[in-house]
Amino acid sequence: MTMFTAQSRWFREFTVTGTLLRLAAASVLWLVLTAGDLQYWGLALIAIAGGAVASLALVPRAEIGLSPLGLARFVPFFLIQSVLGGVDVALRAIAPRPRIDPVWVDVTFRVEPAPARVMVANTMSLMPGTLSVSLEGDRLRMHVLDRSMPASARAREVEEHVARMFRIGLPG
Repeated sequence: MTMFTAQSRWFREFTVTGTLLRLAAASVLWLVLTAGDLQYWGLALIAIAGGAVASLALVPRAEIGLSPLGLARFVPFFLIQSVLGGVDVALRAIAPRPRIDPVWVDVTFRVEPAPARVMVANTMSLMPGTLSVSLEGDRLRMHVLDRSMPASARAREVEEHVARMFRIGLPG
């Protein structure tokens, strides 16, 4: 009976769209890691296919859906905010009198499923000047480089983008 359960789980996880997304993600990862060098394309095909199959077998399908439009809106937002934040942090670092006044900021989530909360926390850690320190229940604690930085407002904005990307409604 256990083998039947494992096989039925495998077939439930297999979808054409899910498989194509995993193949695309593995391909992008391979291109990033090899800096686009296609010299070993045979090895690349094996690694990409193996990564996608392992992903299907080991990582269950998400309980929440991904919106292609939400993702398309999230990526430019993230890139622009990262560049602007990086410039801000660089200017603070090279200023004769650095504008640094560290503070802890707590944000209460409005998004409900755990994967969306983890995505918000991870995204905030990648934004310059903020570092997600703990994620407990519906609360995210961040270390912020300067209290004048709009970390709470940025976290809310990230949360809205993540909610659109995962097709989740926000209260209020």
